Amino acid sequence: MKKITVIHLQIMNLLITGATGLIGRATIKYFNNKGFNISILTTTKMEKLKIHGVKIFYWNPIENMIDENALNDIDVIINLCGAKINQRWTKKTKNLIMDSRVKSTKLIVDTLIRKNIQISHFISASAIGIYPHSFDKIFKENCNEFSNTFTGKVVLGWENEAKKAKNVAINVSLIRIGIVLAKKGGALKPIKTSCFYGFGAWFGNGNQIQSWIHIDDLVEILFFAYRYPGIYNAVSPKSITQKELIKEISKRFVMPSLVPCIPRILSKLLFGEMSEILHDSVNASSEKLVKKGFKFKFNNIEKALDDLI
Repeated sequence: MKKITVIHLQIMNLLITGATGLIGRATIKYFNNKGFNISILTTTKMEKLKIHGVKIFYWNPIENMIDENALNDIDVIINLCGAKINQRWTKKTKNLIMDSRVKSTKLIVDTLIRKNIQISHFISASAIGIYPHSFDKIFKENCNEFSNTFTGKVVLGWENEAKKAKNVAINVSLIRIGIVLAKKGGALKPIKTSCFYGFGAWFGNGNQIQSWIHIDDLVEILFFAYRYPGIYNAVSPKSITQKELIKEISKRFVMPSLVPCIPRILSKLLFGEMSEILHDSVNASSEKLVKKGFKFKFNNIEKALDDLI
């Protein structure tokens, strides 16, 4: 199927998965304000969930169950499903992290293909965790070097399933999301709490690069990708080190930092295998977005934190 870049101006029917999460809630609000007709697929039973003006459909990807009525007359799908990464990794939680992304995406794409439902655009969340750890390299979207860690394998599997939507979608976009900063939820909340009480500390030497994104810029990027399809790193143009991030947050509180750093051996004891992502360094580039004309509202960490704290 021939690929084209489309700028849609008419009202579109949009289906969002992962809609009850941090990014999903912000996405609903943003696209609703843009005039989209919104439906969501959720694992929360419908009687427990009410969102004004939004059609709600139930699915359970782990059990391979989906209400296929959710796909009727849909033009665009934004796929945001995925269990939180920042929890202790047991065998059970690792399966959940993997299945909630890979199996969920496979279910919705396979259903589209099986029912031969043609859509305009399939936009799938991804993550910069697809790139390998490096203190020196800058990763662009055309990079063919992928991480061999658990998170790398999760993201690669996630993207591979999303790419299969090319069989039924005119356009397929992948949004490789960095560390999301928001007032409610996301990475900032636990860091802010630690810094408030004087326990803000970086892991290891703190020199690992943190490629971050403000939640408002992230939903703008989703809309930008809707208009200009492609693979994008959803990160700020100005990445910082973990040490710099902690210091910038701590400056906004009276309490001085009482803990200088957390060594790898201690983080391993505290968080288990999940501690690997606390020490990872990924410097993802947003150059492609900028060259295509995207304007960041929060292009430096000071401006972002002033808005969020």
